[in-house]
Amino acid sequence: ARTNLSVYARKYQVVAVPVKYSEFKQNANTLLNNIQTLADQAVTKGMRLMPILMQDADLKQYEATALGKYAYNVMNRFYKHRGIAAWCVLRQTSAAYAEQMAASMPEVMRLARYAAPNQPMFCAPLVDAATVADTLAADLPNLLWRMSDVTAFYAPDAETLPASWITTVQQHYRRPLFHLNATGVEEEWEALHVNWITASTRARELQEKAQTQQFLPIARAHASRW
Repeated sequence: ARTNLSVYARKYQVVAVPVKYSEFKQNANTLLNNIQTLADQAVTKGMRLMPILMQDADLKQYEATALGKYAYNVMNRFYKHRGIAAWCVLRQTSAAYAEQMAASMPEVMRLARYAAPNQPMFCAPLVDAATVADTLAADLPNLLWRMSDVTAFYAPDAETLPASWITTVQQHYRRPLFHLNATGVEEEWEALHVNWITASTRARELQEKAQTQQFLPIARAHASRW
């Protein structure tokens, strides 16, 4: 959770910062103080943060109860901080631990919600164009979407999600959409209110293509808009 926000000042509105449970477990106060410093800096620079609390391997390595208490403690500390835009509780970038996620995330989210943050909290499952949005389905993406305040998703670099797919997801869940690994910007996205994150190497290109949209970054190799 250490990032120099000065490089993003006056360019973006939100910086998404990966946060590690292993660092919280080692020294919770140090991690929380680091987030506090970043969040305070973000406010002074006219930006906000989106912490990403968990990655794929965390669900394999740690127990759900421990992860849920970790998420609760972090969000409870900053539940009304003006420097926090949203909470990405889980970003799934691989299918390797899907079984553990399905088993653990309901408990993680149950405990995390005791923080009752003012900001939206969500999980971003790994998807492709074959993923079907269905509010009653038992597959992992729909399970994670039902537990979230917004509908977020992560697509591999080589995967292009057509506007028709995004439209279908929006029609099923009727929530703001967060695309966490956009490789391009489609004209239809503005009407669908798609918020997006892209790798920093594509940031300038996509920003120029999305002149009517606001654009934001993710620390450590990603950038975002919402």
